[in-house]
Amino acid sequence: MVKCCKDVEVAIIFVGDKKMQQLNRTYRGKDKSTNVLSFDTGDIFISVPFAKQEAKKYGLTLRFEIARLAVHGFLHLLGYDHEKEKEAKGMEKIEEKILRSIVD
Repeated sequence: MVKCCKDVEVAIIFVGDKKMQQLNRTYRGKDKSTNVLSFDTGDIFISVPFAKQEAKKYGLTLRFEIARLAVHGFLHLLGYDHEKEKEAKGMEKIEEKILRSIVD
């Protein structure tokens, strides 16, 4: 478990694909849009068009997909990553556990 300090604020900012592509290019060197980006300053950016596409693709509601992306972004702020398969599976399990507790 990752320890977190008290009195932390997190902002969730909803953007379009153009803004998300700009952020992804500037901060990650990838000239394309993505679904969610997290920054150590406590900002989580979610691309609404990307979220809509993923919700449709996976048969989810937009509300659930946005919640999933917010949880995913928050886990990144806590230091979780998914570059390696083992990390990805571990992060996915945590995401699912959190989402089940919110939805149930």
